[in-house]
Amino acid sequence: AYYAPQPPAPHSPQPPTAYYAPQPTAAYSPQPTAAYYAPQPTTTYSPQPPAGPPSYTPPPSDGAPFVPPGVAAANAHQHYTPPPPPPTFEAYIEGGCLFNLAVAIDFSASNGDPRQMGNLHYASSWGDDKNEYERALHDVGSVLAKHDTEQRHPFWGFSGKFQGQIRQSFQCGPNAEVQGIDGIQSAYRSMFTSRSGMSMSEPTTITDVIKTAAHYAKKKSEQARYEKCLSYTVLMIITDGKLEDFTKEGRTIYDANDAPMSIVAVGVGSADFTGMRYLDDIERNGRKMFNFLPYDVLKSNPRMIEKVTMEKVSEQLVQYFTSHGIKPGKKVAKDIVFSF
Repeated sequence: AYYAPQPPAPHSPQPPTAYYAPQPTAAYSPQPTAAYYAPQPTTTYSPQPPAGPPSYTPPPSDGAPFVPPGVAAANAHQHYTPPPPPPTFEAYIEGGCLFNLAVAIDFSASNGDPRQMGNLHYASSWGDDKNEYERALHDVGSVLAKHDTEQRHPFWGFSGKFQGQIRQSFQCGPNAEVQGIDGIQSAYRSMFTSRSGMSMSEPTTITDVIKTAAHYAKKKSEQARYEKCLSYTVLMIITDGKLEDFTKEGRTIYDANDAPMSIVAVGVGSADFTGMRYLDDIERNGRKMFNFLPYDVLKSNPRMIEKVTMEKVSEQLVQYFTSHGIKPGKKVAKDIVFSF
């Protein structure tokens, strides 16, 4: 088709932009000036007291000059009084403790026939030549007997047979107590006469004689209490050491430890004393009461016999009384009643 140009669109002018009207400027209003600086009043410095003990405030004066603490401590040291020494055996004896020696001798068949030379109970025609038992009785017994208050000693035997019956604790001689070591020697020899009616036997045990001695020691202690004094017993046993049952003997020693008593066991002959040394080690509550002395080793040295014997007995006597809270009495004349 024939081209026909389009007619131009009629011109429509845009409306003119609105006239720019500037915004009114805000009036300047200065900020109020801060108030005039007024300085704070200065705090007066008060130093804090240093850490440490409070200030010394002296006590009211009594007229005595002040003694600085260091000097006072030195003066206190100079006036220190040490505690009193522990009590001694001598203190107890001098204070009136009654000391009692009892003796027990082994009459068991293991000692051999007393009629045959060389056996432990043999003595040549019962003359001046003493056998091993008599020498031990004299050498050790004399050490203990010199402290005995009354010089009267119960004397027992064990492992003897009377009328077919074995006795493990029996009186030796006609009297319950004999006078001094000589009295013991005489009663000992009398046991080998036909009048005694004893024959040597077995088995050997010291259980019964220890029980007898413990009963004796407690009885003496009770009697001494009524007289307001103390009592202590030492049982000296002389034996060849061939005991049947060391465990049983040890139990007896342990049970007897509460008695005011020590045991000095003197071994004669050359037997094996291992079991006796076992008994020597038994203690109860820290206290020993059994002491073994090998006489064959010590017999050539009387001073050593006395030293060993008395060291052990003394220690055990003191230990017994101190463990019961008993102090020595005052040293007084024997005919004066003393108190504790």
